[in-house]
Amino acid sequence: MNDLIIKKISIFFIALLLIPFTVQATSLGAIKKNDHAGVKPGETAVFTILFWSDADTVTLKLNKMKVPENWDVVIRPDNLILNNSKPENPPYSEAEYFNSPEGAIKTTPVKVYVIVPRSEKPGTYELVVSANAGNADNGISVLQERVFKFMVNVESVESGGINRLLDLGHESIDKLTGMVVTVTEKGNYVLVFIASMFLILISWFIKR
Repeated sequence: MNDLIIKKISIFFIALLLIPFTVQATSLGAIKKNDHAGVKPGETAVFTILFWSDADTVTLKLNKMKVPENWDVVIRPDNLILNNSKPENPPYSEAEYFNSPEGAIKTTPVKVYVIVPRSEKPGTYELVVSANAGNADNGISVLQERVFKFMVNVESVESGGINRLLDLGHESIDKLTGMVVTVTEKGNYVLVFIASMFLILISWFIKR
């Protein structure tokens, strides 16, 4: 009885060895263009990761691993397919390249948009994004994971910015004419200039 069991086990393992399959190693290349950003509450920080692959076809999935509370993180694209990135020679196309020892390798950029809440306190915050790559088209795929850390420095609102520039514009017009021209958030500076010149001319004619 024991001999029969041993024979069956032996036949099972021999059959496994005879089954043709391949194990594919996924070679994923990646580099961060930037990993630090300084923004104010309510603003958006943008990071860029460049990817390439030495394999024929690689599927890539990006995920948010660590995000500060109440923050929004958008990854575009978060699912993509990477083809074999072979070194290229000039002339180059309109793309971003990684200078490897073998030559210039064309990369695929992924943008990470980090939206900071308007109520966030000043300080330095960390967020983590992961990238999982694999290929299961033929045989068994070896999954690779890369982890990317980014630092966001939230600055104080008092440090200035476009709102301060708009406020200064209001004060300047008010001193000249006694009137305030409302500027939209996008900042229509041409309209402000024309309105202020028009009002200055009217004041000049009145004085004459």
